[in-house]
Amino acid sequence: MTLGPIRRNLPLLIAIAVILAMGAAILLPGPSYAPFSGDNGLKLWQASGTRTEAEGLARSMPAGIPPSQFPPALTVSEGDELYAGFSASFAWLLGHLGLRRPLPMRVWLLVLTVCSIPLLGRLSGRGNLSGPFAFLLCGLAPYSLVFWEHGPALSLFLLSALLLMEGLRRRRAVPWWLAPLLLAARWRPELLVAFAALAVTALIRSRAMEGFRSTLTQSAIVAALGMAALLLQPGLLLGEHVMQNLPGSSGSFFSTRADVYSSWFVDPSNLVATFGLLLWIAGTVIATLKPRGSLHRVSLLLAGLGTISLLYYFVRGSLGPRSLLSLSPGLLVAPWLLSTTGDRQRTLLAAGVFSMLAILVFSPTDGMFQFGPRFLLGPMALVSAGLVGSVSRTGGGRSRALLGATLIVSLVGSIRGIVFQEYFRHRHSDLAATIEHLPKEDVVCTDEPWLPLVSWWVAMERPLLVMSSPTQAESLSGEGMRVVWISSKTVMEGQTGNPGYRGLRFSGDGVRSPPPGPSVPNPPRISL
Repeated sequence: MTLGPIRRNLPLLIAIAVILAMGAAILLPGPSYAPFSGDNGLKLWQASGTRTEAEGLARSMPAGIPPSQFPPALTVSEGDELYAGFSASFAWLLGHLGLRRPLPMRVWLLVLTVCSIPLLGRLSGRGNLSGPFAFLLCGLAPYSLVFWEHGPALSLFLLSALLLMEGLRRRRAVPWWLAPLLLAARWRPELLVAFAALAVTALIRSRAMEGFRSTLTQSAIVAALGMAALLLQPGLLLGEHVMQNLPGSSGSFFSTRADVYSSWFVDPSNLVATFGLLLWIAGTVIATLKPRGSLHRVSLLLAGLGTISLLYYFVRGSLGPRSLLSLSPGLLVAPWLLSTTGDRQRTLLAAGVFSMLAILVFSPTDGMFQFGPRFLLGPMALVSAGLVGSVSRTGGGRSRALLGATLIVSLVGSIRGIVFQEYFRHRHSDLAATIEHLPKEDVVCTDEPWLPLVSWWVAMERPLLVMSSPTQAESLSGEGMRVVWISSKTVMEGQTGNPGYRGLRFSGDGVRSPPPGPSVPNPPRISL
């Protein structure tokens, strides 16, 4: 066995090992059971408490009450069973790999997400250290540490994208890209949009390649079958939760677009940042159309002014946790690289931008509680791969300066995302511990539908019921149960405790210590 391939890829292997070691250093001492969000908690609940995809969530209930009663958010009741309101395949797979233990499952998720690094390098057309650079640039580091399907799904998506691009070089390529794409789309449907944009862009730009005709035929057949499935059985293909969250009327559609834009980019009320973003967009568009000459220099000036204003708010940490620029500020380097891109990089950049715009227009929500726009991770990965491929084409001091500055701000964005997530994971661990240590005879009721999700392991051991009002809880108390009510909005008749984390307080039968933590969560912003 020759050591040549290992020597050639040694810098890449070292970078992957360092990223894995850093991820493990964060995961191992932390509260492995505690989720960042209710969505993460429900997936951990699925993965830890179900042995088959058809099995309902394991849940402790008072005698005579089935698990389907008093359900938390994001769940579906069917008969006496309670199910998560989305596909169980991700949780089922990670649960089996990690033996239904949270820490091994998290480690597997980290490994599967880090698999995107060599794929990003290959896709960029440069390989080696381009992969770790693109990994940081597109903001994947924080998503390798939370129990979401985004990281593994993106690795599958990138594998599909790479197989598609390689297939265009062969006269009779087998459409291997379809297999990973189906699972990626099942886990994250928005990745279908990114792949469709890549397929269309790549086919338009590669009509002279040997595999153009076969790939075009294959893509047309897959697209036709996919459209038929969407029309006939949309829930089977994408999951019922996706269909339930589609935008409604034209009025709500436009108001949702405004909300999504302000969440993913900049708040329109921040006029300086908004004007800066407009300058950057204008400069980037002109630089794309005019890669040479005096007009190109003007475009870089406009983009530079916009970048300075946006970086000012990034340095302050005041762009908002859901903003793309909070997670991936390094993408602002794009205008300075457009004149050095090759055909492959331009294909990736165009596909990333078009799919980003499509998701912005059609996304049912902004993704709610998150750091950075998680629905845009697919387009951001394509753009990052294209930019990384372009960075390696430049030479001398300019290349090193661009690379260094981009790495620094990208690293800061990733660190902020990880700190943000860990802050809430620890708060949720403390909250769950408070409930867990209540007297065993207490039946805990709440009108906070997210609370059982962030305390999912407690809900498996003791009753944690979601109700619309304290009146429902009082009916249980009338049946002889010892009921404790926890809420930030309402109180139950009886004794009332002091407010704690997020304003939550106990009331009802006996006074309980409040959950520790501030009434208004205040994660560190890490201002520079």
